[in-house]
Amino acid sequence: MDEVFEAELPGVGKKYTLRLDENRTLDIVVHEDGRREVCYEESGREPVVIPLTDEQARKVGLILAGAYFRPAPAEALSSVLAGRVKIEWVRAGRAAGKTIGELDIRRRTGASVIAIVRGESTLPNPSADTRIEEGDVLIAAGTLEEIQRLKELVG
Repeated sequence: MDEVFEAELPGVGKKYTLRLDENRTLDIVVHEDGRREVCYEESGREPVVIPLTDEQARKVGLILAGAYFRPAPAEALSSVLAGRVKIEWVRAGRAAGKTIGELDIRRRTGASVIAIVRGESTLPNPSADTRIEEGDVLIAAGTLEEIQRLKELVG
Protein backbone atom coordinates (compact mmCIF):
# COMPACT_ATOMS: atom_id res chain seq x y z
CA MET A 1 0.00 0.00 0.00
CA ASP A 2 2.89 2.44 0.63
CA GLU A 3 4.24 2.24 -2.91
CA VAL A 4 4.44 5.49 -4.90
CA PHE A 5 3.52 5.31 -8.59
CA GLU A 6 5.06 7.81 -10.99
CA ALA A 7 3.63 8.86 -14.36
CA GLU A 8 4.90 11.26 -17.02
CA LEU A 9 2.43 13.93 -18.07
CA PRO A 10 3.75 15.23 -21.42
CA GLY A 11 3.71 19.02 -21.56
CA VAL A 12 2.63 19.21 -17.89
CA GLY A 13 5.19 17.47 -15.65
CA LYS A 14 4.93 14.37 -13.46
CA LYS A 15 2.21 12.78 -11.38
CA TYR A 16 2.93 10.81 -8.21
CA THR A 17 0.22 8.62 -6.70
CA LEU A 18 0.22 7.17 -3.21
CA ARG A 19 -2.57 4.70 -2.49
CA LEU A 20 -3.41 5.30 1.18
CA ASP A 21 -5.81 2.35 1.38
CA GLU A 22 -8.40 0.67 -0.82
CA ASN A 23 -10.67 3.75 -0.75
CA ARG A 24 -8.25 6.69 -0.64
CA THR A 25 -5.45 8.05 -2.84
CA LEU A 26 -3.17 11.04 -2.73
CA ASP A 27 -1.97 12.40 -6.09
CA ILE A 28 0.69 15.07 -6.46
CA VAL A 29 1.20 16.72 -9.83
CA VAL A 30 4.50 18.56 -10.22
CA HIS A 31 4.21 21.02 -13.11
CA GLU A 32 7.23 21.92 -15.22
CA ASP A 33 6.98 25.53 -13.97
CA GLY A 34 7.31 24.38 -10.32
CA ARG A 35 3.66 24.59 -9.32
CA ARG A 36 2.17 21.63 -7.47
CA GLU A 37 -1.33 20.28 -7.11
CA VAL A 38 -2.15 17.94 -4.27
CA CYS A 39 -5.31 15.92 -4.87
CA TYR A 40 -6.95 13.81 -2.18
CA GLU A 41 -9.55 11.33 -3.43
CA GLU A 42 -11.86 9.18 -1.37
CA SER A 43 -14.36 6.84 -3.01
CA GLY A 44 -17.86 8.28 -3.05
CA ARG A 45 -16.69 11.87 -2.50
CA GLU A 46 -15.60 14.78 -4.64
CA PRO A 47 -11.80 15.04 -4.90
CA VAL A 48 -10.10 17.87 -3.00
CA VAL A 49 -7.45 19.72 -5.01
CA ILE A 50 -4.96 22.04 -3.29
CA PRO A 51 -2.79 24.18 -5.58
CA LEU A 52 0.63 25.15 -4.18
CA THR A 53 3.41 27.38 -5.42
CA ASP A 54 6.91 25.92 -5.59
CA GLU A 55 7.85 27.73 -2.36
CA GLN A 56 4.71 26.55 -0.53
CA ALA A 57 5.29 22.97 -1.67
CA ARG A 58 8.88 23.03 -0.41
CA LYS A 59 7.75 24.33 3.01
CA VAL A 60 5.05 21.64 3.25
CA GLY A 61 7.67 19.05 2.27
CA LEU A 62 9.98 20.20 5.07
CA ILE A 63 7.15 20.03 7.58
CA LEU A 64 6.19 16.52 6.47
CA ALA A 65 9.85 15.43 6.56
CA GLY A 66 10.13 16.55 10.19
CA ALA A 67 12.49 19.48 9.62
CA TYR A 68 10.34 21.83 11.72
CA PHE A 69 9.02 19.46 14.36
CA ARG A 70 9.78 15.86 15.18
CA PRO A 71 7.08 14.39 17.43
CA ALA A 72 8.10 12.12 20.28
CA PRO A 73 6.98 8.51 20.04
CA ALA A 74 3.62 7.97 21.72
CA GLU A 75 5.03 5.42 24.14
CA ALA A 76 7.58 7.97 25.41
CA LEU A 77 4.86 10.55 26.00
CA SER A 78 2.58 8.09 27.74
CA SER A 79 5.27 7.12 30.23
CA VAL A 80 6.08 10.75 31.01
CA LEU A 81 2.50 11.95 31.06
CA ALA A 82 0.90 8.92 32.66
CA GLY A 83 -2.30 9.60 34.50
CA ARG A 84 -3.70 13.10 34.41
CA VAL A 85 -0.51 15.11 33.97
CA LYS A 86 -0.74 17.77 31.30
CA ILE A 87 1.80 20.13 29.75
CA GLU A 88 0.36 23.45 28.66
CA TRP A 89 1.47 26.85 27.41
CA VAL A 90 0.08 29.68 29.55
CA ARG A 91 0.41 33.35 28.59
CA ALA A 92 1.55 35.42 31.55
CA GLY A 93 -0.49 38.60 31.84
CA ARG A 94 -0.74 40.06 35.34
CA ALA A 95 2.31 38.08 36.46
CA ALA A 96 4.66 40.33 34.44
CA GLY A 97 7.25 41.98 36.64
CA LYS A 98 7.12 39.34 39.38
CA THR A 99 9.38 36.36 39.96
CA ILE A 100 8.22 32.77 40.07
CA GLY A 101 9.13 32.75 43.77
CA GLU A 102 7.18 35.94 44.54
CA LEU A 103 4.12 34.39 42.92
CA ASP A 104 4.74 31.17 44.89
CA ILE A 105 3.41 29.29 41.86
CA ARG A 106 4.17 25.75 42.94
CA ARG A 107 2.62 26.07 46.41
CA ARG A 108 -0.41 28.12 45.28
CA THR A 109 -1.28 26.11 42.17
CA GLY A 110 0.52 22.78 42.34
CA ALA A 111 1.79 23.30 38.76
CA SER A 112 5.48 23.44 37.87
CA VAL A 113 6.86 25.98 35.41
CA ILE A 114 9.28 23.93 33.33
CA ALA A 115 10.25 26.61 30.80
CA ILE A 116 9.50 30.16 29.71
CA VAL A 117 9.18 31.19 26.07
CA ARG A 118 10.39 34.76 25.72
CA GLY A 119 10.33 36.15 22.21
CA GLU A 120 12.47 33.89 20.05
CA SER A 121 14.22 32.18 22.96
CA THR A 122 13.26 29.58 25.54
CA LEU A 123 14.47 29.58 29.14
CA PRO A 124 14.44 25.96 30.37
CA ASN A 125 14.09 25.09 34.06
CA PRO A 126 13.59 28.64 35.37
CA SER A 127 14.51 29.18 39.01
CA ALA A 128 12.34 30.83 41.68
CA ASP A 129 14.17 34.13 41.12
CA THR A 130 13.40 34.21 37.38
CA ARG A 131 11.40 37.36 36.65
CA ILE A 132 8.41 36.96 34.34
CA GLU A 133 8.32 39.61 31.62
CA GLU A 134 5.45 41.01 29.58
CA GLY A 135 4.66 38.68 26.67
CA ASP A 136 6.21 35.60 28.32
CA VAL A 137 4.56 32.24 27.83
CA LEU A 138 5.00 29.78 30.69
CA ILE A 139 5.29 26.11 29.84
CA ALA A 140 3.87 24.29 32.83
CA ALA A 141 3.21 20.72 33.93
CA GLY A 142 0.43 19.67 36.26
CA THR A 143 -3.01 18.16 36.50
CA LEU A 144 -5.92 19.83 34.73
CA GLU A 145 -6.91 21.50 37.99
CA GLU A 146 -3.38 22.73 38.72
CA ILE A 147 -3.02 24.20 35.22
CA GLN A 148 -6.38 25.96 35.63
CA ARG A 149 -5.23 27.49 38.94
CA LEU A 150 -2.01 28.65 37.25
CA LYS A 151 -4.02 30.33 34.46
CA GLU A 152 -6.11 32.12 37.07
CA LEU A 153 -2.99 33.25 38.95
CA VAL A 154 -0.85 34.52 36.06
CA GLY A 155 -3.31 35.10 33.18
